[in-house]
Amino acid sequence: MKTLRINRKSFIVAAIGGVVVANVLLVLLEIVSHMTGDRSVATQAFAWLLILFTVYLFATWIRVAFQRSWDFDFPGWAGAILALTGIFIIVLMVVPGSKGKNKYGPQPNKKIALKSMILWRKIDC
Repeated sequence: MKTLRINRKSFIVAAIGGVVVANVLLVLLEIVSHMTGDRSVATQAFAWLLILFTVYLFATWIRVAFQRSWDFDFPGWAGAILALTGIFIIVLMVVPGSKGKNKYGPQPNKKIALKSMILWRKIDC
């Protein structure tokens, strides 16, 4: 049985990695807007790309909050709502999940689960 849970490392990579990529895109948007003018097609296209990435990033954060809260044997929807508060994100990063198997699957291994976070594999809730 595959686990629906993710470990702390995977959650931290998803949370910090997305912020880093978003900031790089924001810097590139500033560079493009200064080079081409604020109203150019390139600037507007890049701004739309940044908006689309932000929506994807937000959805990914909700997903990994679900998976990380499952590691605590906690309902995913409640974990996602609490993660929106910000304080719970720190808890998800610091506190280890429940040991052994729970109703969401076996304990996740120590590897970073990039594949499940980026490729959005199917989850049976």
